[in-house]
Order: sequence, then structure tokens, then C-alpha cells
Amino acid sequence: MSKLRWFRIGPGMGIALALIVFMLWQRSRRPEVATPVVVERPGSTAAVGRPDPPFVLERATELRLSAAQRSRLARLADDYDRRTKALREELDDAAEAAEGELSGATQVDPASADFASHMGAVANLSRRLAEARAAEWPRLCEVLTPSQQERARQAWADAHTARPRAAPSD
Repeated sequence: MSKLRWFRIGPGMGIALALIVFMLWQRSRRPEVATPVVVERPGSTAAVGRPDPPFVLERATELRLSAAQRSRLARLADDYDRRTKALREELDDAAEAAEGELSGATQVDPASADFASHMGAVANLSRRLAEARAAEWPRLCEVLTPSQQERARQAWADAHTARPRAAPSD
């Protein structure tokens, strides 16, 4: 009997080899993120990578906006502020409550009902505010040139990148 006779490649072995090759290929690919999420404030809220109108208006000089663009953006920013005011206040309150829960504790039980409800509220409100920014982006795109859009998104990402805290000085 030949030594190679015991080794047969049948349908099961072919499927197993194909699955292994597929898994290795998937592992080698970089994950694609449709909407980048960055930490706005360490341990606090999250935001998608689309700036809101007030942020863009604050950077009018940096983005080289014309007078007409500034005027249109001012109207968009006022409208956006009015529509999201209650949501932003609610988010600030929820973040303060969650921060208060964490501030005095040396060890917080993530399974506690209070902690979970505070963090759930912050996450939900952050998501809703991110959706409001994303819904506003097409209106901003009508005002900004493609290069201004890119610079605005880059400025937003730079402003909302988590940075390590400086060590406290004694």
C-alpha cells in the first residue's frame, strides 16, 4: 500500500482549505470603517467625523470662506443651534451625571444599574447628536467647495482627536 493513498482530498478537505484561505485573506485586509468615530472628550461622548455648522463658521478664516459663504453658514449655524439646543443640553446633563458617578468611586461596577443607565443615556444622546450633524452635512456641502469640505473635515478630526492627558504636576 502506498503511503500517499491514505491522504485523499475530498469535498470536505477542499471546503476546509477554502475556508482557511478565506479566513487568512480576511485577516490580512484592513477593516473598513464607513463613518470614523473619534472620542470627543476622553471618557465622555463620541462624534462622527462630520463637522457641524457652528464649527465650520468658527473656522471661516482658516477655510477661506467668502462673505456670501459666511452669511449662508451663519443662517445654517443659527438653525442648527436652535434645533439641537435641547439635545445638547440633555447630553451635557447626562455626561455630568455619568462623570459624577465615576468621580468619587475608586472602582465602579459596570453592571450597576445607575452606571449602566447613565452611560446608556450618554451613548444614545451622542448618537442622536451625531445623526443631527450627519444630516446637516449635505447642507454644508452646498455652501462649501470640495477643498473647503475636506479642510473642514480635517479640522474637525484634529479638534476631536483624543490626546493623552498631561501628568499632574506636584
